[in-house]
Amino acid sequence: MRGYQEDLRVRVVRAVQDGMAQREASRIFGVSVASVERYVRLAREGRSLAPAKRPGCLVRVIGPEHHGALLAQLQAHPDLTAAEHAALWARTYGPVSVATMERRVSQVGWTRKRNAGSQ
Repeated sequence: MRGYQEDLRVRVVRAVQDGMAQREASRIFGVSVASVERYVRLAREGRSLAPAKRPGCLVRVIGPEHHGALLAQLQAHPDLTAAEHAALWARTYGPVSVATMERRVSQVGWTRKRNAGSQ
């Protein structure tokens, strides 16, 4: 979920600074009372009201342009686990989490079946 835009936050703070009760500002602007309190506190401390950067990596490590390379790796090493594929991928393209590798493997339509000899 994205944070509220900075202009809404500024309007909420101005309304409270102009004498509106925090609960009323919450109701009028459609934000929680806790958000109103936080915005007012940030403004009082002189801090930015801009939404904070969302955590996590926003750059795709295995984007659509890499699907061919991923399929080639999967075909060359069909018995590796997702963790092993992630480690192998990291040697050439950079680190990737096991969860990301599992999602991308699924997206390219690859299913992992065990060899009859490995059971």
